Amino acid sequence: MSCFRKCLFTIAGIAIISAALLAGVVATAGNWLVQPDRPVRADAIVALSGDLLRTVYAAELYRAGMAPRVILTEERRLPPHRKLDEMGIPFPEMHDVSREILLKLGVPKEAIRVVGNRVTSTAAEATAV
Repeated sequence: MSCFRKCLFTIAGIAIISAALLAGVVATAGNWLVQPDRPVRADAIVALSGDLLRTVYAAELYRAGMAPRVILTEERRLPPHRKLDEMGIPFPEMHDVSREILLKLGVPKEAIRVVGNRVTSTAAEATAV
């Protein structure tokens, strides 16, 4: 085998091994960089709109004694829900559903606050809170 071919195979082998090592480092880098924060006691727990599982987690935090109240935001009514309103068909507001979840999971009515006026974004929720 010529010197050129040996060098070419050696360089290709090093490149393949290097690429595999780099891929492994990139794939696991998130585990080194991301460290979850432990919840700390606060004045309130804010359950942002959008996912009702956030409300379930807020109830868990409340029951764990992490805060004396839970804050929900009143989000804007979606077009299909507004259409139902116009037709006279009752469909609950999402903050009402969240309130019911909290109540069912042991958060007392006095500890629940609803803020905002038809917020449309996380930034608007932050401002309302």
